[in-house]
Amino acid sequence: MSLINKKIVYLTLIFSVVLITASCSSTRTVPHQGCYVADSHLRGFYSGSCRGGKAYGRGKTRGQDFYDGDFVDGVPNGQGTYIWSDGDKYVGQFKNGKAHGNGVMIYSNGNRKQGVWEKNRLVYER
Repeated sequence: MSLINKKIVYLTLIFSVVLITASCSSTRTVPHQGCYVADSHLRGFYSGSCRGGKAYGRGKTRGQDFYDGDFVDGVPNGQGTYIWSDGDKYVGQFKNGKAHGNGVMIYSNGNRKQGVWEKNRLVYER
């Protein structure tokens, strides 16, 4: 193999490694600002009420996903809106960071599920 062909193979190999490494690290880490938020997908920037260094009361947080609503000890609790990075959205009640109570899930494709939720599962559809 000539020197030029060896260089081309070498550069192609390096480029492939860079592409594979970049695709494997698609999980984005966002440095957090503001009170502590327990959900790692919501860590990034928090604005709102705090108690003991944790999100508490009304607040908004944006990381990979977005949440606007009530918090207790850094966890969504009460009424709120959670929007996932894929565009799916839940509007309703939360308990311990999960959809729990009356709410509606609006999927990015336009489909909707409305009713009573328990621990992120629809248990009674309306």
